[in-house]
Amino acid sequence: MTRNRRAAYSARIEQPTKDAVIMKWPDLGGRARLEAIILTALWLCLAGCAREGPDASQQDVADAPLLLAAADVTQVRRGRVAAGPRISGSTRLEQTSSVRAELGGEVTEVDVERGEPVTAGQVLARIKKDAVGANVESARVALRSSKQQLNVARAELKRTQHLIDQGAFAPNRIDIPKNQVSAARAQVGQAEAALVAAEQSLGDATVRAPMNGVVSERAVDAGDVVSIGNLLFTVVDPSSVQFEATAPAESAETLKVGTPVEFRVRGYREREFRGVIARVDPVAQAQTRQIPIIVDISEDDKNQQLVAGLFAEGRVIAEARRGLFVSLDAVDRSEKNPTALVLRDGQTQRVYLEPGLVDQVNNTIEILAGVEEGEYILVGSAARDLKPGTPVELKIDAAGASTPSSDAPSEKLSPNIGGGPADDGP
Repeated sequence: MTRNRRAAYSARIEQPTKDAVIMKWPDLGGRARLEAIILTALWLCLAGCAREGPDASQQDVADAPLLLAAADVTQVRRGRVAAGPRISGSTRLEQTSSVRAELGGEVTEVDVERGEPVTAGQVLARIKKDAVGANVESARVALRSSKQQLNVARAELKRTQHLIDQGAFAPNRIDIPKNQVSAARAQVGQAEAALVAAEQSLGDATVRAPMNGVVSERAVDAGDVVSIGNLLFTVVDPSSVQFEATAPAESAETLKVGTPVEFRVRGYREREFRGVIARVDPVAQAQTRQIPIIVDISEDDKNQQLVAGLFAEGRVIAEARRGLFVSLDAVDRSEKNPTALVLRDGQTQRVYLEPGLVDQVNNTIEILAGVEEGEYILVGSAARDLKPGTPVELKIDAAGASTPSSDAPSEKLSPNIGGGPADDGP
């Protein structure tokens, strides 16, 4: 390389140290050189941002709170909490009367329809009574004849006694007319009984209601021929409706006469009926080992014309009081001491709870200590997956409340039985 070319090259590149190479800018104009410096600075800045950007973004995501929806929490509420065994069965009528034919013959008249209210003594139907009328007349004739025979026997007794007094007959002759009088008197009694029976049969031709109530069944029409004992009508008293149920054997100690009961009846889903245990069967069912009970329904509920024969379910109120309660799903009972994951100060916190009554019907549990009214407890996957100390933010709806679905009573059970809204009285 010539000396001139070597000098020109060294003018562009110099190597001042072993570790650095400094580029010498070509001899450009002042404006062009300024633009090149600015572009190079921008390129270096963008390259640095590209290297630091992902780490910073990840840090921001890690610091952001986790959003929780209403379905992820349940709120601690105050209200009535009740505990007791579940029962199920059906409604039934205690006072039911089957009206049967007491006289055989043709039905000539039917005066009532099914579902019609009746009063005691009201005529329901009539049976043809021609043959019965003849029997009554025959019984009357037989009674008159027997009375005449009695009069004859008495006259003979009187005559015989007179002859004995005159000495015409021996004293023992009096026994014969006395026996005749006794026999005639017995025949009169039999004739009178036969007449009463015949007249009663004549009355049986008119079928009457045995009590106040409603005709629930009509098994006969005009023109039918019935025999003695055939079912004609069924009359029931709607005000005598009861709840016939069964309870698990494990609850035998709580099944006592007078214990309150709350239940719902299919067809009356929006109504809650109340009553008390009236009777407890001393023998459990052989197949199910359930204990049968009879519940007397309160007078107010009886006046609602509750239909008999409908399925019903509820529970015995063994114990009830007002207090704090939450959904059973919110409480972790896997350990000896129950806990819950509570939302406090923007993060989750594991707290120990002191449980009280367990409401199996409404799927709630009473909390005696550990949380305050209005606090939110995590449920479902949020309670299982999140750890204590996780930053969270609860998304409140437009109404300003976040009520979890787990607080709502299940429709598969008797909804809200014994639980009631949070502002119910004890």
